[in-house]
Amino acid sequence: QRFFDFGDVTDTQHRARYRIQVTLPLTDTFFLNFYDELFINLQDNLFDQNRLYAAFGVNITENSNIQLGYLRNQFANAVFDRLQFAVFYNPDLRGFFKKKQP
Repeated sequence: QRFFDFGDVTDTQHRARYRIQVTLPLTDTFFLNFYDELFINLQDNLFDQNRLYAAFGVNITENSNIQLGYLRNQFANAVFDRLQFAVFYNPDLRGFFKKKQP
């Protein structure tokens, strides 16, 4: 759901997202990452946007990496090409949510 407030008018719209992603390890440290993410409106105009991404990544630790990549974000009326640098941190929170033994 998306909630819009245009001042005197508010609107609620719905959309679905579908993403397919593949990460290809080159070594234990380096990898390639690709994804295509499609946004579909569930009302009026079917196509909302498409995000196509390709990146080169480096694993810093077991649960963190950095990626340098290209993102093409396509809308019905515009296309944005971006060079993107990203830092990802994926903490393991399983121990945090374990029930304590009496």
